[in-house]
Amino acid sequence: MSKPVVLITGANGEIGRSLLKRLHADGRYRVVTVDLTPLPEKFRPLCLETYAGNIMDRYLLDQIAAHHEIEVVFHLAALLSTRGERDPELAHQVNVEGTLHLLRVAQNQSARLGRAVRFIFPSSIAV
Repeated sequence: MSKPVVLITGANGEIGRSLLKRLHADGRYRVVTVDLTPLPEKFRPLCLETYAGNIMDRYLLDQIAAHHEIEVVFHLAALLSTRGERDPELAHQVNVEGTLHLLRVAQNQSARLGRAVRFIFPSSIAV
């Protein structure tokens, strides 16, 4: 049986990078990451695959889901408070609608796999 695939959004953040290193060290998971900016080269060997993109991009999320049987989602992506105060509409899009897009991905993966997909949303300093 192959190792479960974990998706980490916001992988370039402090929590995301720490989680990536921990999951890799644990050795029980294959990790797929997505962040607005490309994951630094030194972290890429820890991943099954990395994606640079926006959680608002439904096409990107659908492509990730089509290529991987995601069993766990760690949702860490968010628009930070200062920027959100300057642009509340963007903050809503990323922090609320982006989360809904990821929940839809998890729901579709659950239907595809025939079992529940764990969705872990630990929050961040942004919320």
